[in-house]
Amino acid sequence: MITPILYLILILSDVFQSATTKLFNGCNDKPHAYNFLKSLTAFIIIAIASCVGFTFHNQTIIFAVIHGLVSAISMYAGYKALSKGPIALTSVLVSFSVIIPIIWGIIARKEDVSVFQYIAIALLVFSLITMNLDKFKSVNGDKKTNFAWFTFVILTFVFNGVGAILSKEHQLLYPSLYFKEFTTISLFVCVIVHTLIIVITKSNLNFKEIKGKKFGLIGGICTSLLTLVTLLLSATENASVLFPLQTSGKVLGVVLLGYFLFKEKLKLNHYLTIILGLIAVILFKI
Repeated sequence: MITPILYLILILSDVFQSATTKLFNGCNDKPHAYNFLKSLTAFIIIAIASCVGFTFHNQTIIFAVIHGLVSAISMYAGYKALSKGPIALTSVLVSFSVIIPIIWGIIARKEDVSVFQYIAIALLVFSLITMNLDKFKSVNGDKKTNFAWFTFVILTFVFNGVGAILSKEHQLLYPSLYFKEFTTISLFVCVIVHTLIIVITKSNLNFKEIKGKKFGLIGGICTSLLTLVTLLLSATENASVLFPLQTSGKVLGVVLLGYFLFKEKLKLNHYLTIILGLIAVILFKI
């Protein structure tokens, strides 16, 4: 009974983590404030959960600091992508970042490519073609806005992929070790980066007056729950079950949220992109 509940928490955390970005942006476009609140909340929760038996491991600190810097960039780009485009299409395209650690594994680790992954690559290419059938005209109606949206999607895609490579390489060096240390330090670096950006850009943010702060806090709670539940399920569930279920659940969730909550109206080719992308991501992770 506990496992289905954990899966539900996992999927809902993943979905609402994306939703809070658009909800906060609907109140005010202050990405640094949102990312600061989100990363600070997630850091505090993860730090409390990880304080027992915490170990300072030099190599893990190096990996985590780099991962934190990469994650900070990904968080900013992800915020801008979700603020400029539909949540469903954006989330699926960003999910394609799974191909980056796979390509890294093939090139750097000489890993074999399964038949499923070859099929997934073909579906990924085809889904990108279907998305471009109308040259982005229906994504947001403004070519300049659509170009900015796609640019931020690509940036999120790349930095998510690089972050996944760092996590993978760390776990290859230290299997099942220092995970909580890695996550805590990475989130701490995110907090520092977003704090420095606010100071350097002289944003003069008055958090008392910023609307939608609760969405930043909820986003951080969702991030911490996603991390902790993934860790719990990874210890007992097969990866070929865990990640496809998480991905399919998230895609279904963001499509429903996009339609009912954000009143998003996508064209047929975009729904086809979502379906093909969903199948591709699941095949990548089998």
